[in-house]
Amino acid sequence: MEEKKYYSIEEVSARLGVKPSTIRYWESVYSKFLHPSRTSGNQRRYTIGDIEMLETIKKYKELGYTSKGVINLLSKHKLATMPAEQEANNKNNNEKILLLKETKKCLEEILKIIKSI
Repeated sequence: MEEKKYYSIEEVSARLGVKPSTIRYWESVYSKFLHPSRTSGNQRRYTIGDIEMLETIKKYKELGYTSKGVINLLSKHKLATMPAEQEANNKNNNEKILLLKETKKCLEEILKIIKSI
């Protein structure tokens, strides 16, 4: 999907692989978290943030959470990062851990050399 400011419900539906009616339903159930704007003709317009929220809802639903469970998760994580950002953070943290382990090895080798002097 090309990067633009607003997307139609049809574009979002195609991206998520769900029917527009599912998106409208999620919008009613998760109204606390979804706020697409409307055109003068009352058509929904979704931002990247709206789409990311819908992707998060879809992931939670696919994991088997009930609507109430999804609301609880979204409420707890509203200020936290979303799953995609969490995955990126985890990857970054794993890279940092590997670097720290390598640094520790080097420092241990330096310490051995110093002790042998």
